[in-house]
Amino acid sequence: MLQLEIKSDAPDLEIVQNLVRVYGMKIILDTHTFLWFINDSPELSNSAAELIESDESISFSYCFFVKICISCFYICSSLF
Repeated sequence: MLQLEIKSDAPDLEIVQNLVRVYGMKIILDTHTFLWFINDSPELSNSAAELIESDESISFSYCFFVKICISCFYICSSLF
């Protein structure tokens, strides 16, 4: 398994797109990267944001959904 960090020091966009196209790789976003992307955070590099926007090979792990659910539960329980 090849893991590339695309949070702040994103590899060249064209290289990653070629890896996805040629080898059928999928890009798995971690929770922070996804949250930075949807909030337009400066923590996420421009090339990483372009990669997320331009590629249909984006996936999420099961842990991603568990972390989001736990975070939502924690936030909701702290409100009451």
